[in-house]
Amino acid sequence: MKKSLATLFQKRCACLYTSTYVDMSVNLFSIYNPGPTTIEQYVEEVKDFSSQYGSEGSISYTALNVVGEPNIFPKFGDYTQAFLLRTYGSWWLNSASLQKPFSYCIPKDEVISQDFLEVRFKEKVYPLELNIYETYNPGAIVKVLAYSYGSAEWKIIWKSLPQIVHSQSRIFKIETKNVNFATDLYRLEFHHAHLKYYYELDAISLTGKSLLFSFQYILQSESNLNANEEIGLAETFEKVSLKAIKEYKSLANGYFDLLPSEVFNVILSYLDLMSLCIAARVSRLFYKHCYDPTLYTGLELKLYWNKVTSDMLYGLKNRCSSLQYLNLSWCGNKGKLNPASFIQFLENCGQFLKYLYLSNCSFVNNDCMKAIADFCPYLQEFQICSCRQRSLDQLGFMQISRLVELRHLDLYRTLIDKHSIIGILRSCIKLQYLGLGNCSSINNFDDIAAEIARNLRNLKSLDLWRAKTLSSVGIYLLANHCLLLNEIDIGWCNSIDASSGCLRDLFHKCTELKRVILTTIRTVSDFDLVTIANHLKYLEQLDLLGVREITKEGILRILTDCKKLKLLDVSFCGQIDFETVNHWQEMFPNITIQKSYQIPD
Repeated sequence: MKKSLATLFQKRCACLYTSTYVDMSVNLFSIYNPGPTTIEQYVEEVKDFSSQYGSEGSISYTALNVVGEPNIFPKFGDYTQAFLLRTYGSWWLNSASLQKPFSYCIPKDEVISQDFLEVRFKEKVYPLELNIYETYNPGAIVKVLAYSYGSAEWKIIWKSLPQIVHSQSRIFKIETKNVNFATDLYRLEFHHAHLKYYYELDAISLTGKSLLFSFQYILQSESNLNANEEIGLAETFEKVSLKAIKEYKSLANGYFDLLPSEVFNVILSYLDLMSLCIAARVSRLFYKHCYDPTLYTGLELKLYWNKVTSDMLYGLKNRCSSLQYLNLSWCGNKGKLNPASFIQFLENCGQFLKYLYLSNCSFVNNDCMKAIADFCPYLQEFQICSCRQRSLDQLGFMQISRLVELRHLDLYRTLIDKHSIIGILRSCIKLQYLGLGNCSSINNFDDIAAEIARNLRNLKSLDLWRAKTLSSVGIYLLANHCLLLNEIDIGWCNSIDASSGCLRDLFHKCTELKRVILTTIRTVSDFDLVTIANHLKYLEQLDLLGVREITKEGILRILTDCKKLKLLDVSFCGQIDFETVNHWQEMFPNITIQKSYQIPD
């Protein structure tokens, strides 16, 4: 039955007064006599992000650069004042260290977001339009979510497929006129696998209606809110009660009764997780098969990060007795997933778990890390990137040392310190892939290199990106003991003195290298490039961005002798001009040669 106008008015006024709906007291008089209602504002604070090209505490290429008004637009190009994501294109996805062991179905027309940026504006408004100032390689934004304080949920207010955009700066306008709640929190999600180079973002502006608006607009919002809630019910994870299923009338299942269980399960395996949960409600036969543990050997919950709750994990635990792969990255925002429920889930479902991804999970604390070590004895791959909460300290990181079967460990942007990682390296000697990019709390990377050289003789991939204290001493240690390396990222390790010969020693001995990142190591010279050309016959990717001493002759030697080379970055290499790059691109059409640029107004 519809609410009466008087009842609805009374309810809305009470909500406004108590702040339960819009979180702000509003004088009832202002509902009938609104003042100026349209407000334009820029980002006031960056709340969270998944990755950034810049380092912690820097102002170059960091997420903090989206705060305030644009300072690059309408210029186009690679500027340090912008926000850059750490990776782009398919190059990083093709890395051996990022190959996912499980394939999974995703909903039709759904795009897998690779990164996100969460921002806060000064004032809560009913959003009408977002203006996103994209100043280099636009087209990465695929989804925008807004946080509803009333329902305590992140809601999708816009989404689209990735775009191919001509190389020019632009203001990407996103209209959000049907949003029926006021908020100051927004999250942008990015997919950049299709981009040819780094995506750069200058600023974000928000235009919206203030909380002082007409009663008629409130009534319209109520109607829209109810409609959206009804749609949302079909999209949420629902626990299917066996008791409720038994109360359904017995119905014939048609030809499905004739199918062998194995064939039925193969058909169901093509459903994404949401569809599988809904299919369980069709009949007792579907319920039986949709709860088969063989359909839940891998859970890709990052796709549904804004829907994952403690109750949802509780509903899934009875289905996941054979779970081997779990991706909870980005989940647990705003307290939706608590440590106790995660620990209980692992206690029930972690005994066969081999692959666990918890990047940007705010619920992860020391107790969670202990539970992982207690209940996941066969864990081989563990990713905990950008988990920087205070409840996760060195006592939690030390628990990783108990995971002696680990082959892959990624600690990008965590606050792990030297003593904790040394303890891990001494115990987890089976590690083949190690990520310590931008771990700013490690105060001596030469000591870490010494432990790696001593314990990880089978190491294949090493990420020491922005390891500021790594010197030539550490490189010599790696060169002498880690002979099986396929990938090494020592970009922005500016304490390395290449003139000492340490890099030449590395390239001479680690001849299996396929991917080498040497970004901004200023002392790299043509002598190092000649060594690469002579010894790295399997080289596929080489990043020389910001290496100023190399010449055209040295680069040409690389292009000529490295027959498997696919990607070469010579951006900001002072002696390499665009005319030469264009000529090389014609000579070597199978090699992508990158050189960023800047175009003024």
